[in-house]
Amino acid sequence: MKIKTFNYSKSYQLYFLKFVILSFFITSCASNTSSNYNKTGVDELQTYQYLSQQDIQEFNAIILTQKRNIPLSHIEKQILDIAKGYLQKSLLKNEALPKLIALESPTLKFALDPDQVQLLRETDTDYVRVGFQSFDNNGNISLSILAQASIFVEYDLAKVAPKSTLLVDSLHNNGIPVIAILGKARIGTPERVVQAIKTGTRAMDHLFQNREVAFLTGGYKGALDDVYGYTRIGYDRAKDLGAYTLVVMPEAGDEDSHKYVDAKDIVGKMWGDDTPALAGITDGAVVFAGYGSWTKVEVETLLYLKKPVVIINPAQKDSIAIVNFKFGSVKSFRQPEDAVQALLKSIPNAESLIKNAPNNINQLPIRNNQISAKEYYPFPGWFDIISPKTATSRVSPIVLEKETESIEK
Repeated sequence: MKIKTFNYSKSYQLYFLKFVILSFFITSCASNTSSNYNKTGVDELQTYQYLSQQDIQEFNAIILTQKRNIPLSHIEKQILDIAKGYLQKSLLKNEALPKLIALESPTLKFALDPDQVQLLRETDTDYVRVGFQSFDNNGNISLSILAQASIFVEYDLAKVAPKSTLLVDSLHNNGIPVIAILGKARIGTPERVVQAIKTGTRAMDHLFQNREVAFLTGGYKGALDDVYGYTRIGYDRAKDLGAYTLVVMPEAGDEDSHKYVDAKDIVGKMWGDDTPALAGITDGAVVFAGYGSWTKVEVETLLYLKKPVVIINPAQKDSIAIVNFKFGSVKSFRQPEDAVQALLKSIPNAESLIKNAPNNINQLPIRNNQISAKEYYPFPGWFDIISPKTATSRVSPIVLEKETESIEK
């Protein structure tokens, strides 16, 4: 009789191999269910800490009014979760900001304000914006959902921006066009700020010397955040030149905005709500590179409305380049003067503006030449409390009077 023997060594090896394979499979599954959110210290397997299912349903209900849109992605929900925690004061800014930055991508950006956070989703044909706005009633914080399924919204300018519309009608009746100055609101280092001021003032001076124009900006000053950008340059230099100034912006930026303008309208709640009005009021725009996502949205809206736009980019290799957008292409110039000359050829001439101006319009008001008694400038030595001046007048002295004198001689 044969006695069967059992090979314990081979059996042990077989069981061990099965155990290793099973462990690897479990580890792989767990790894695959993690996301970028793990980089910020939060596991996606957990329920969102601040974002509720009702929030998600409300956001998606608005987004999906455009059939081409898709529901919130997991990453977008994570951004909104952090946003809600920050606005509810459960997360500090220095906690929320790195988490939000880690979740950004080329087609997904965020904007962080003290009382508002929104994300911007870029699609092939449009932009989607969703976020929260907070309201503090004696320590009790309430949040409202903000969402816009498309940036291409038709506004009745006379209703949403009545002050600017009235001034624009009067300007047009006098043959004066409105030019928007667009670009980054936060430029960076003092050296870059100085360079931006020099570039911006070259463009604005050349424009104003060749034709009287009014200047429009998004109104953000940057005093509360200790920053300086093209939204401030467009205002400061317009004051230096004695030009009419207009501001169109949302509620989110009103607290930190320019005070002494000739016309100012608050349109919508979050950044981007104001864009259709800003683009609708202006006759043309100068865009300074490198710009961010919200400036890109402004350019897209201007192209959608068939308004002339030029880009100034001193860093580009060629004197003229073409930049493509969803709704067209824009010429980008290395030299500010070349860009301005191209824009002047594209905007309506004085005769056309006067001809198309409405009847029974108000007379042009006296320009508001005031500036704030004390405002933030990038370098403390720039301002004098007794005799305040703009930052642009300190970096780029006014040249209009000198050039006028040389012409007369």
